[in-house]
Amino acid sequence: MYYLIPVAVYSVFFAALSAMFSETAPKLRLILKSAASLMFVVGGAVFTFCYASAPSGKYIFAALALGGAGDILLGLHSLIADKKKHIVPNAAGGLCFLAGHIVYIVLFLGSAQFNLWLLASLPLTVIMLFVLKKNLKKPSQNKILIPLAIYSVALWFMCVSALNMLISVPSAGNVLIFVGAILFAASDYLLAIYNFAAGSQKKINIFYAVMLCYCIAQWLFVYAVICR
Repeated sequence: MYYLIPVAVYSVFFAALSAMFSETAPKLRLILKSAASLMFVVGGAVFTFCYASAPSGKYIFAALALGGAGDILLGLHSLIADKKKHIVPNAAGGLCFLAGHIVYIVLFLGSAQFNLWLLASLPLTVIMLFVLKKNLKKPSQNKILIPLAIYSVALWFMCVSALNMLISVPSAGNVLIFVGAILFAASDYLLAIYNFAAGSQKKINIFYAVMLCYCIAQWLFVYAVICR
């Protein structure tokens, strides 16, 4: 599977370029970000083909495909002049990512018996939501807190299920999965800051971090499952 490494490198490169044009050329950002996402899907397809007998292959491909679709949908608002209509692609993209997280959760939970004491980490999600709420740029944005809370719980449970798998079955592959889950969560949290709380001067730096964390996380999932 070493021939997937150049694909992963190019996807990270395209993701970094998309961050460079995040504010100045939204349409170009959409093209570059979609190209990076397409490479995730190609990687998932290759993985599924090479490991057709492994149930995890189908899960990985489904999650990567949902992530790719979510990326494209979230980027479509750059083609829509009316900001009131942005809610449709944004909601659809968010649902795709939420479904992808659920796929990862199902995959991780199916690999080890769950340790219930890990549920004690849920307050961390509440704290992060509280910090985000305190930094919202506009009071009217409070209406997005409920969708963010639902999404945050899914992110938290993905990280917890990855940690559970690492604790139950220590291995190099499971370490990569846990790191990937943390990077995925960091990417989405930073994206929320980018969209709802960041000042214009900090936006491009935040988007660089978003894209790099996201791309590395997706590829860590692919390689981790291969290594297991």
